[in-house]
Amino acid sequence: NIPVSDQNAFGNSRYSLKFVFGPDGPGEDSWSEHRFHFGEQLSAVWLEYQLFVPSNYYHRNDEGPDNNKFIRLWASSGQKFSLTLETRPQADAPGESKFRSFISESGGTAGGLPRGDAEYVIGPESPIRPGQWHQIRVHWHASTDGTQHDGRAEVFVDGELVHSVDRDFWNQSNQPRTYVDRGYLLGWSNSGFTERTEFFIDDFKIFSADPGWQ
Repeated sequence: NIPVSDQNAFGNSRYSLKFVFGPDGPGEDSWSEHRFHFGEQLSAVWLEYQLFVPSNYYHRNDEGPDNNKFIRLWASSGQKFSLTLETRPQADAPGESKFRSFISESGGTAGGLPRGDAEYVIGPESPIRPGQWHQIRVHWHASTDGTQHDGRAEVFVDGELVHSVDRDFWNQSNQPRTYVDRGYLLGWSNSGFTERTEFFIDDFKIFSADPGWQ
């Protein structure tokens, strides 16, 4: 459901994907996501894209979960790894967001296991500053097998590491997953947006081998 837009593009690009959220009333949420399939089972994947967060971005605190998706990866037959934008009322950072990693079983979020928070990542003084384009890089790899604890997920903003989970967050069930084959960008916004809020994504790339970022 994501339209191609010529309203805002990165660099010399003419077009980008436009994600629209809101306006939502109290207790309402939004949904806007772009899905992708790798076409094979990958034990490691690197994603790179340009993200524009609008200047009117305000992550409100609403009833229910603060469940603003940033990216989700999963195996078609099992668990899902989510990188979610979350916030709670903060006197020093109203409307800003931070990352939180979750794992959940397919078909819902029951049993979701939080894996810790990063510093605030969207805000005027944060790595992702509203009103600007930023390079996002996401690296994920599974554990070597169901007995090892060397899985990892990392997020880089403009070349700087802003979020990392470096333990076995993936194999948390009786059916451990050692691959992903699909995912989506952005997604549900359960906190909702009081104003119409438009994100743009451009120059999306997928690597199945280390592109040498570091």
